[in-house]
Amino acid sequence: VANPGTDSAYAAIKSPFELSDTRFSAMGSAGIAITEGTAALYRNPAGLAEGSLDIDLPSITFTMYNPAKILSSGVIQDLTSGGNQALDKGLDFLESLGVYNKLFQMDASAGFTAKGFGFGFAIQDIIHTYNGSGSFAASSSLINQMNAVLSLGYGYRFNLPMDYSIDVGLAIRFNYIAFTNTIGAGNVLGMVSGGEGNPFETILQETPMMAGFSIPIDIGVTANMPLGFSVSIAARNINGRYYMTAIDSISEWSRNPFGSGSSNKFTFDSDCHLDIGVAWQWDEAWWFKPTIALDFVDLIGFKDDTSFSFRSFMKHVNIGAEFEFVNSIALRAGLTGGYLSLGLGIDLHVLRIDCSYYWQELGEVAGAKGTDAFAINFKLGW
Repeated sequence: VANPGTDSAYAAIKSPFELSDTRFSAMGSAGIAITEGTAALYRNPAGLAEGSLDIDLPSITFTMYNPAKILSSGVIQDLTSGGNQALDKGLDFLESLGVYNKLFQMDASAGFTAKGFGFGFAIQDIIHTYNGSGSFAASSSLINQMNAVLSLGYGYRFNLPMDYSIDVGLAIRFNYIAFTNTIGAGNVLGMVSGGEGNPFETILQETPMMAGFSIPIDIGVTANMPLGFSVSIAARNINGRYYMTAIDSISEWSRNPFGSGSSNKFTFDSDCHLDIGVAWQWDEAWWFKPTIALDFVDLIGFKDDTSFSFRSFMKHVNIGAEFEFVNSIALRAGLTGGYLSLGLGIDLHVLRIDCSYYWQELGEVAGAKGTDAFAINFKLGW
């Protein structure tokens, strides 16, 4: 049994579900107080109270982690040129990633919001890396995590005198999760590089899967004030306990995704987050719309940190800015945990394209282990 609650190799699985959002990742992951539309179902349900019609049919995001290291490793160049060193270069690259890291993530979602109601469905695939020793290529392994999420939410706005208002919202999700046991990175790279043997069949038949579900709840409150100021608080992933079943192999899981009939059961708790955000958004001119956002995230984790330092504090601080021109082009920048993020958005009114390049902290404190990532999103809808 690969239990994230007791086995450190699967620690990343305990993170609450987050749908990748290239707008916010470009803004330093800040924006709790300005979340609206379908994004509110996964970030701050108080944003549903804005009440606008938002339809995603669908939204797809691809995220590549460590792109700078991948390019400098020579793996891609070797594969495209027909070289024979891709396996060795790939192992060296994985060794450089340390104990925990990520390789790739794909998010696909669809949903709509109208008059305070919201509905969304999302699937997600993440490839994690784990190296128990923190070095030596032979100990590198991969973990594939898959999520399928159904979300329902509602938000309501209480209008107050003098342009003040209070938004409250609630979202409930059904989260299905499945993840593999650790898979030796050498076997996977052997498949990619065309090595000897057939490791693909071995992986399918011999790699155990863990599958199960949780039903978490998000609650959010936003205070809207004159001149475009807003303050939000969001409690995310309440009741985030997963009820899991261990399944003998990937092949067996594909036939029985909930592991019905198996007696190998266990549970683990994913993290609950309490986040606070403040923002200023000026929309008095149609041709120019500036936004500034500041978030303090995971107050629960910050409270439980017994070794307070400025670096541990900065890991919980996100700052971002967006400058939108003629309702079509947006330039974004931010700082998350002290790391720079940049992004560009193009709104063609039926098709929206957003991209971001950012750094993400995977260590215990800000500056301990920064990982860069490039994400691009394509969204059909309005």
